[in-house]
Amino acid sequence: MIFLLMDQYPAMNSTPETPPSAADNAITLTVDDTTFDAWNRAATAEGKLLRQWCVDVINESLE
Repeated sequence: MIFLLMDQYPAMNSTPETPPSAADNAITLTVDDTTFDAWNRAATAEGKLLRQWCVDVINESLE
């Protein structure tokens, strides 16, 4: 899924002299309030911050 998304955008030029910034490595998700609240409840139920829960869900999906 991530590879398909990445293929939609041109690669950023980076070299060892100019490594990518944190913004270059960011994924932005836009969701409605209901979805955000559901994700937040799921993260809380697992004792995680929403950011970590999202990363874990994405990584599990890629496995």
